[in-house]
Amino acid sequence: MGVIGELERDGLIAGDYPTETMGITIVNDTAEDMSFLRGDIIAQTENSYKLAGDDDEAVGIICDDVVVSAGEEAESVMYIKGEFNRRKLRVDGELSVHERRMIEIGLIIRSTRI
Repeated sequence: MGVIGELERDGLIAGDYPTETMGITIVNDTAEDMSFLRGDIIAQTENSYKLAGDDDEAVGIICDDVVVSAGEEAESVMYIKGEFNRRKLRVDGELSVHERRMIEIGLIIRSTRI
């Protein structure tokens, strides 16, 4: 994790389109730990968030790695606007399923060399 105001060049951010973030609370009501990686495309569930699958509606991209222990909750941050590198995104299924929805909400996906 970097310093506030410092942009880490890990290849996730793909262009100059301004990013916007939103704080979220991830609730883990399962018996196993949940983990999210920077670049995970997430969907909202009834009371939390999960890695987006083909049948889900993407709502954002996780900003930093986070682990939520079984039965616990954790604060995190997701990108809700920005331009992102296709190669650095992760989804449970096919990324192409989510592209139209992501563009509609301001999450632009670009193919890059890195």
